[in-house]
Amino acid sequence: LHKAIRRQRQMCIRDRAYTTKLRDWMFENVYENKVPKAEEGRAQQLLVFLYQYYLKHTQELPEEYLLMIRERKEPKERVVCDYIAGMSDSYSIDKFEELFIPKSWKVH
Repeated sequence: LHKAIRRQRQMCIRDRAYTTKLRDWMFENVYENKVPKAEEGRAQQLLVFLYQYYLKHTQELPEEYLLMIRERKEPKERVVCDYIAGMSDSYSIDKFEELFIPKSWKVH
């Protein structure tokens, strides 16, 4: 029993050390990094545009989200937030480009 408790305590100490290292890395490279911070305002604007678009065009949401509105009577504002929250960064950028950036065309 004492060996098991000692082993568990060692694992907790080791896990805490790894968690601290991860936390330090996240602050240095993600939360306080100047490069991502510089894009933060633009990313927020992108999310606002997507939110406003899907509120006005709920019929373009995937079927599972439409069911949440129709059958489960979820507020469309919540459903749109859930849809956007589930997007990866690259997918949300692709959707933004698809919806708001003009396509190029050939001039003959």
